[in-house]
Amino acid sequence: MMTPQQLKNSILKRAMEGRLVPQRAEEGTAKELLRKMQAEQAQLLAAKKIRKYVHNCICGPLGQNIINAKAVGARAGFSAQKCKEMLIPLPPLAEQHRIAAKLEELLPLCEQLQK
Repeated sequence: MMTPQQLKNSILKRAMEGRLVPQRAEEGTAKELLRKMQAEQAQLLAAKKIRKYVHNCICGPLGQNIINAKAVGARAGFSAQKCKEMLIPLPPLAEQHRIAAKLEELLPLCEQLQK
């Protein structure tokens, strides 16, 4: 049986792997999606609307693995520069909204299990 934290990590991992919500063919091919994502990312970053998604990416298991792999030094620090260079996989905007909605539905349940 999973602990509440393991369940939360599993949910976040599935979100990062694109397995939490269905991916839709009508949202485009990978090449089209990449072009669209780059434009959407620029808009969302400028409007500061993707902080929550980015926070979940960084705090989730995949983000932590990336950070740990890039950590250097005696105290294994992670510099601001390394953070700026970190690539965060952002799915199409519609999928981001579905992921955020699903996370908002599931993560409070994980929190309740911890109590």
